[in-house]
Amino acid sequence: MLGLLKESAERFELSYYALCLMPNHVHLLLKPEERNLAEAMRSVFSRFAAPFYRKYDRRGHLFGGPYRQ
Repeated sequence: MLGLLKESAERFELSYYALCLMPNHVHLLLKPEERNLAEAMRSVFSRFAAPFYRKYDRRGHLFGGPYRQ
């Protein structure tokens, strides 16, 4: 997850100020420099979820729902 967040900071011009990785969710304090936050979060979470689904042979939603701003 940390690697994906680092990549997203560069790719989507995000400034991360704080983060907290929990076992079942994540808290992020960030500032997007452009209006692309939804695209950035979709990229991070889908790239995290795909290998997780394969590893644990899982289906359905990995993350509960849309993020809150």
